[in-house]
Amino acid sequence: MEENLCSTLRALLGRTVRLEGQQYQVLELLKDCEALVLLPLEEGDHPIQTDQYGDPRRRAPRPVTVPIWSEVRETLHPVVEEIIEQVL
Repeated sequence: MEENLCSTLRALLGRTVRLEGQQYQVLELLKDCEALVLLPLEEGDHPIQTDQYGDPRRRAPRPVTVPIWSEVRETLHPVVEEIIEQVL
């Protein structure tokens, strides 16, 4: 089942989803299918991104990391379930 889940999650990469009224792109799958990285797509007041020296350079959206598994129950995280339902 673990491999089937990873295949399903890989199929989400690059897709656009709507969560809590905001659009996100599924950007990356981390660490052996442990978390999804979502990038907000809507224009807004993004935080200032700094360079490696701490100097401010540009405004950029802040990625959101969502764990695959719920910490409360031994099931998929509710956000991941919603993403899968929307896309597949």
